[in-house]
Amino acid sequence: MCLTIMFLLNWLYALVACMIVFVLYSYVEYKDPEVNWGAAPQARKYYSAYKAILKLRKTKSHIKNWRPGVLVLVRDPIKRAQLMLFAQTLKKAHGPVFYATVHTGDYRTNIRKFHEAHSLGYLPLNAPKQSKGFYESVLADSLRSGVQNLFQLVGMGSLRPNTLIIGYKRKWRTDSDEIITEYVQILRDTLVMGMGLMIFVGTKRINWFLDEYAPPALQHDVDEFDEVYAGGLTKKKSSKRTKTAETTEDVSDDEEEGDAVKGGGRVNNLGYQSVAMQMPRNQVQEEQAIKLASAWEGGQGKDTVIDVWWMIDDGGLCMLIPYIMKLHKFWGRCKLRMLLVSEDDSIQSDVATMKSLIDNFRLPYQGPLLVPAKKAPHAKTVAKFESLAACKIEECSRPSVIRKWLILSELLFEYSRYSGLNVVTLPIPTKAIGPRAYMAMLHMLSDQERLPPTIIMRGNGESTLTFYSE
Repeated sequence: MCLTIMFLLNWLYALVACMIVFVLYSYVEYKDPEVNWGAAPQARKYYSAYKAILKLRKTKSHIKNWRPGVLVLVRDPIKRAQLMLFAQTLKKAHGPVFYATVHTGDYRTNIRKFHEAHSLGYLPLNAPKQSKGFYESVLADSLRSGVQNLFQLVGMGSLRPNTLIIGYKRKWRTDSDEIITEYVQILRDTLVMGMGLMIFVGTKRINWFLDEYAPPALQHDVDEFDEVYAGGLTKKKSSKRTKTAETTEDVSDDEEEGDAVKGGGRVNNLGYQSVAMQMPRNQVQEEQAIKLASAWEGGQGKDTVIDVWWMIDDGGLCMLIPYIMKLHKFWGRCKLRMLLVSEDDSIQSDVATMKSLIDNFRLPYQGPLLVPAKKAPHAKTVAKFESLAACKIEECSRPSVIRKWLILSELLFEYSRYSGLNVVTLPIPTKAIGPRAYMAMLHMLSDQERLPPTIIMRGNGESTLTFYSE
């Protein structure tokens, strides 16, 4: 259009101008200088992004606009990409994702080499699966001080992380007390900073490069504690006792099925129906569950279940994260199931409340399903904890609290060992419980020799779900 107007006004001047432009272009193209001339669209994008971040200052935070902004601690975003790939499955939340690495060393002598070795700002171009996000590296005297720096400095304006994703220290049993203490202190600092916390255990057992999630193969096929989980899962030694048990189980099965149908119970992933969760009651159902697990190994688990164990109200993060995960195609075929541990009759009111929340938010959860609580953990469970913690449970601070979490570890194996993924509430890392005892608790809740991959998480108490308007 402009070129046409030029020739209409004065064709001679227009022709001379075009010839001058052509000569200059040919000269620059021939010389090909190594100069970045910049581009107008690039400058416009930068200016628009800058103005958009400034406009967020006028927007007040509201629960309905809350979204998880995650800070992912990764050692190497290319070679160890499991946590990074997991964070990519949360992108349907449309929240900022920050990846960070902490390097330890002397700031005064290594900072120049550090900047030369790390391109800060964004993920490398060769990141797997076209992962996108911000990437930061810090140099600090220790891992804990580096993470504290990240908590305070990562982000810009309203685009700041509010949830930390960290890997599980698998070799904690052979690490020194100083390393274990530093790891537990990082978990404690996260909650003190008012951030949510997610610990992913068993990331290497998951094939993140599949289009859909296929749970890893089971590492167990029989119960370890025969006398603990006596529900027809193991063969009885006495034939007389076996016949009596089978008769009792047949009667109890019929009665439970009748009660379940009357009470409108739900069918779980093992094919039995009940209002309160029940174990498989005979060997046939146990073999059927193992067959289903072998189908998962081949990527055929269309009935893969994500079990969410709701232990305490942390603001709703434990409910929201699995729902966001299911929106991604990797977790899309998984079924969400919520479980509550019932200690007394007062839990019925909590069940009604949770059922109302699930219906109001239209969350695709089955349940909530009740799991009968136990009065005390089994002696073998306590003995295993004591061997991991290297101390007697009575010598630990708050032994009653530890026993409750050990009971939960038994319930996890009893009801969720055939699940594709477990989501469990994180115990608070208080100073009263020693670091090694605390790591032993986390190990019992996510033992990868007996349980599926597990996410142990806890919110900061800030509400993330609401159906009220203000």
